[in-house]
Amino acid sequence: MSAPAPAGRPAGTPRCRAALAAALVTLLAGCVPAPRHPLLKPRTRAPHVRMAAAGHGSGQWPQTHWWRAFGDASLNHLITMGLAASGTLKAALARARAAQAAIGVAGGAIGPRLAASGSVSRQRASATGLTPPPFAGATVDYADLGLTGHTDLSWWDRPHAALRAAVGQARAAWALGAETRLLVSTQIAQTYFMLGKAGDDLRLDRAAAIVRNRLARLTAARYKAGIASAMRYEAAADARATAARHLAGARLAVARLKLALAALVGRGPRYSARIATPHDLPVHRFHAPARLPLELLARRPDLRARYWEVQAASAGVIAAKAGYYPDISLDAGLAFQTISLASLISPANITAAIGPAIHLPLFDNGARRARLSGARARYDTAVALYNKTILDASSEVARALASLAAAHRQEQFAAAACRHARLGYRLAMARFHAGIYGPIPARASRLGVLDAEQDLIAARTRVLLADLALVEALGGGYHDQT
Repeated sequence: MSAPAPAGRPAGTPRCRAALAAALVTLLAGCVPAPRHPLLKPRTRAPHVRMAAAGHGSGQWPQTHWWRAFGDASLNHLITMGLAASGTLKAALARARAAQAAIGVAGGAIGPRLAASGSVSRQRASATGLTPPPFAGATVDYADLGLTGHTDLSWWDRPHAALRAAVGQARAAWALGAETRLLVSTQIAQTYFMLGKAGDDLRLDRAAAIVRNRLARLTAARYKAGIASAMRYEAAADARATAARHLAGARLAVARLKLALAALVGRGPRYSARIATPHDLPVHRFHAPARLPLELLARRPDLRARYWEVQAASAGVIAAKAGYYPDISLDAGLAFQTISLASLISPANITAAIGPAIHLPLFDNGARRARLSGARARYDTAVALYNKTILDASSEVARALASLAAAHRQEQFAAAACRHARLGYRLAMARFHAGIYGPIPARASRLGVLDAEQDLIAARTRVLLADLALVEALGGGYHDQT
């Protein structure tokens, strides 16, 4: 017979203290400090780029619909069609919507949750089993109808870190969608400008073929009259054949570019016949801001995507660290349970429970350490890619500015050469009409004008393509509005 407990002290106090001490020791044993590892640091400054070096330091940042600045209605229509029909862009936006939905999934793990459940079953108890009379061998209806509640006491910020990671991934996905939109629009504009150049080349090659035919006929007549040599006759015939070959190549280039443009706007090959060849290329000159601080360079969608990937990876490290600490939750339940369906909703059938729960992994074969190591590696990867993207973006802007400046200089030289060629042609024709020049030198001077005009068109096209490269390097007017 055991001795009675001392007065004023509950009999179970020593056992409660022992249980509490064991729980405390277990808790402290599980809260092992997470291993430390130096992490990479993201850049906070953009490399210096001399924006005004190319003479374009007084402009504005590209607008969202940057292509409208060229003032070409056909280009606006084609880009609008292409953005609406691009399968690549639709896939990127669908991935962004999926990432956006993941925010709701991560947010659902924060805060209390309530669930309702109910079940009805007909059971027969064994007559010779452990079921005591009067239920042994009897058949009863068992019904259960209730509510269960659960909430995590997130002291270690694990669910909130998971939510921040989901937000970062979603914003990165939206930024990548904007990057796809920029690439699609610039590719359409580039093909459109190349089509305009090919159309002008076709026109000039056609005019050059006409001149070569006339020169070949004049040379053939002089050869038959014994005035020109056979060498001149063969040279003129070879030049005529070369002009015809260039004309055929120009027609092929126009056809190929129209087919490419039809595919870019989401139409079939037949639609290429409906695409009009631009006759006059736009003369828009894009001007960049005078300075390129990081907050402006960060308007590039690819750089913004890298930034949000860093934020998501940082939250992933926090969530992995929280794995070294216990999960504490609070559960509660309220239900009606009975073996008589007729009296299910009755105060006598109420059952209720409430209490905390704790989960603490003591030994997991290094799984927590591996998860944390993986999260830190993903963070270092995201930071490295972010820093690399900043350097690449600065370099792209510098290259685009240098290309634009060089294209402007080439255009100026080509325009001067074209003016001189036209003046020389007019002088040659004046000498021809005055009887000083023969017909062949006078008409041959027209070829110099055509070549100079072709060089000028090529120079203007290079300026437009450099404009597009600068628009793309500066982000195409993207703003993070997620």
